[in-house]
Amino acid sequence: HRDVKPENVLLASPPKQVPLESPAAVVKLCDFGYAVECRPDEPPALREFVGSADYLAPEVARREAYGCAVDVWSAGAVLFECLRGRAPFTADTETETIRRIGETQVAFDDGWARVSAGARACVERLMVEQTERPHAEAALAHPWLDGA
Repeated sequence: HRDVKPENVLLASPPKQVPLESPAAVVKLCDFGYAVECRPDEPPALREFVGSADYLAPEVARREAYGCAVDVWSAGAVLFECLRGRAPFTADTETETIRRIGETQVAFDDGWARVSAGARACVERLMVEQTERPHAEAALAHPWLDGA
């Protein structure tokens, strides 16, 4: 996808209103303008600088080769924002935001004390260097997501 961000996440449900925690609730991803086909078992080979600054993976920010794992990072950044009310690296300028992302140091401030340990552990698992990052299927098996 290469542009996972809150604006591209849609909440859909059957005709009758369904609570978000219900198994019948559906989440969809839209805007596949930057999408390319790749496989998690292939070595990183993409190099285009695409995506939205607040949700870029560090390897994209550093203009390194990347693969499917960029979407896992971006999903972690979206989850971070949902839980904390702000993107993890937002700065005064887009250039500064991208520089911060390239350093790959996710900071968990005092506000995280109100977030469950499981939710924080999930964000921490998704927002690591690409060599340590789980592929999408493994990420979805995280206990916090699996129990959600």
